Order: sequence, then structure tokens, then C-alpha cells
Amino acid sequence: MEWKSLGMKEAIKEMLHDSGMTQKGVCEAAGYKSVGSIAQPLARGDIKISTLLRLADAAGFDIVLVQRNNLKGYSPIKIEPTGKKEAP
Repeated sequence: MEWKSLGMKEAIKEMLHDSGMTQKGVCEAAGYKSVGSIAQPLARGDIKISTLLRLADAAGFDIVLVQRNNLKGYSPIKIEPTGKKEAP
């Protein structure tokens, strides 16, 4: 697996593109009433981790932590959205 290193704004754009969903569609699927409430933070690429988790989950993505400079042989840590339990 090849890792990409992107800034927050670029990563969100790529997530939307790869999901085939619009910004509005992901926001609605994440439970936001409108994209307006998070449009400016999304445009800046400066959003809360909880918001990123909700959007990623709605788009079918996971947020994963990996140890820098040790990608081979390292088990990534998956972050679950609040209130969501991982299936056994």
C-alpha cells in the first residue's frame, strides 16, 4: 500500500472525489442540516477532529493513525466516530 501525504484541505477534496459524493451530500449524510455550517472551515481545511470523523464516516472512509517514519510492520490505529462501536 502506498501512503499519500496531503494537507487537510486536499485530503478532504480527495475523500469527496473518491466517494463520488458532493460536499452537500456528505454533510447531509453526516447529519448536518446544511453545508453552510461547515463550509468555511472546510474551505480552509481547518475542521474539528469530530467533524472530520463524521464526514469521513458518511463518505465511507476511516481515519487512521500511523507512526511516522515506521510504516512497514506497524499496525495502524483506527479512530471511531463518537458513539460508534467497531464490529467484532
